[in-house]
Amino acid sequence: MRAVIAEHLGDAQEVATNLRFSSQHNIMSYMPQASAFRTEDDLGHFGSVDRLSPIPLHHQVTRLLGQLIDDGSLSPDEPLPPEHQLAAHYGTSIAPVRQALLELTQAGLIYRVPGSGTFVHRPPVVEEVSHLTSFSESMRERGCSVEVKVLESELTALPGELGHRLETTNQQAQLLRRLAIVDGYPCAVLSSYLSVPRFQDLTASDLERGSLYGALAARYGVAPTRAETVIGVTRSNSELSDRLAIPVGTPLLAARGTTFDESDRAFECFELHYRPDRVELRFDSHRRPSCPDCG
Repeated sequence: MRAVIAEHLGDAQEVATNLRFSSQHNIMSYMPQASAFRTEDDLGHFGSVDRLSPIPLHHQVTRLLGQLIDDGSLSPDEPLPPEHQLAAHYGTSIAPVRQALLELTQAGLIYRVPGSGTFVHRPPVVEEVSHLTSFSESMRERGCSVEVKVLESELTALPGELGHRLETTNQQAQLLRRLAIVDGYPCAVLSSYLSVPRFQDLTASDLERGSLYGALAARYGVAPTRAETVIGVTRSNSELSDRLAIPVGTPLLAARGTTFDESDRAFECFELHYRPDRVELRFDSHRRPSCPDCG
């Protein structure tokens, strides 16, 4: 599955930009940072190339910059020196440096903001899909700062497919759509359709102090015990693009499914959309015990 998803997300590495969330205006905006590199002394730890080596110059520059990122010498969102300054430091033309930066961008290690420069990419957070916890709880367990903003909280018409999955003939569901912001970056849009009248009086204020599952446990004594989930790849529409601050058509990781309570009663249908440059999904797979009666 990882290979299939990676094939469809090949161009997603180009999406990353230096974004911050503005809670006052409820918009996403660029906040470019000026390069901090000014003198040759600042580049002393950037290493040097070996012109006598058979390794092409751009591969050497790629390796040197990659090592600085891997060992933490260059921090997430830290600006890289301009191309001409790197070329002067390494004693090369612009071409090898430009090719090296392109390879690092394709590898997802750096990103470019037009008019501002090139920056070190922030590693994506890992969501343990095999563990049935809320996204916000999962991120906080990893030491991340998490803010969840409720985008919609309303009764809405229930699509036929969701009605079948919730095992109800009611034509409405309680829709909760949230934006997950992790370490200051928009990472996911989380949509939940809850059965009514079971959760009809659930409001946005119930989620202000914690996760959806925490609110359901506190108010209704309902806890998730299992979920049926399908993972795929889709492209962002205009609404998702606005929420996640990405161009329309950007590849997204998508998860949809149904959550069940202790009585194995379906109570939630969910649709989750993740920015693949911000979130990775991890699966724990186990081999089934062999059947002695099977050939």
